Amino acid sequence: KAEVDQLEKDGCDFFVLRSANLPADVLQGDDRSAMLELDSSLPDAVLRGVEGLNLDGAVYRIPGSEVLTVQHLLQLRRAGGLASKPLFVAAPDGLAPDSAAVLRDAGAVGLIVPATAVAEFKAAIAALPQPKRKGDRLEASLPAGFFTAPQKEAEHDDEGDDDD
Repeated sequence: KAEVDQLEKDGCDFFVLRSANLPADVLQGDDRSAMLELDSSLPDAVLRGVEGLNLDGAVYRIPGSEVLTVQHLLQLRRAGGLASKPLFVAAPDGLAPDSAAVLRDAGAVGLIVPATAVAEFKAAIAALPQPKRKGDRLEASLPAGFFTAPQKEAEHDDEGDDDD
């Protein structure tokens, strides 16, 4: 905690906690902005618990690979969905800037890239089209014949009955 306090005094804007095994008091402080680094090995119950912590977001580090795979995207969506926090992605060296679109679509709200790649990623992100809002794609459709009009009951003519 003393180290975090000193960094804060030195002007640090936010902290990325690389381990959940740190003392809990590092999360104390109203002005402290902290994010927890997540990885695919964390069980679902632990990822769900992130939501209740005093964190401003989470960081998902893609394992050192220059090629972004569908498996990476699935792990990213799992971590982000269970943690219920804004999710930043730490991209490995060599990841292509055009991967920004699929990372955004997978739930990333921000990217952490090597300093040498900032200009390329910034240009790639600026060129991205606006994301489609999820609500714009929702349509309800029902199978034909799902609703049927109520049928009128046959009217009975009681005058002709001889049941008396």
